[in-house]
Amino acid sequence: MTPEIYIKLPSGWIRVKERVARVVKTKRKGRGRVVTTTYSLVGESVEKTPGGEPIAEIYISAFKITKLIHKIMDSVGAGGAIVFEPYTTEVYKAKIYGNGTLASMVESIARDLKALKKKR
Repeated sequence: MTPEIYIKLPSGWIRVKERVARVVKTKRKGRGRVVTTTYSLVGESVEKTPGGEPIAEIYISAFKITKLIHKIMDSVGAGGAIVFEPYTTEVYKAKIYGNGTLASMVESIARDLKALKKKR
């Protein structure tokens, strides 16, 4: 069970439902085939996000949000919710709802991707 992920866009709130893989095979002369896999996120519009008090807040580089969401969907098996909303033009604030395990997993993934930012 992956956590529910919400993202605030200028048009409203989006809940990420799944990710879709697209495999592209190209043929090279004399070198064999090259296989490339690209991933896209699939989401749906929602009216509201989880309420209440978040257990943790971290600040993430806006340029690494998509990569972070892919990693979270791959490796985090805990329930709960993560809400990403713009903080500045280059930084998003991630509010984490659930348990402490989810917060520590998300923070360690963000640290591995070098996506953590300090609050300004």
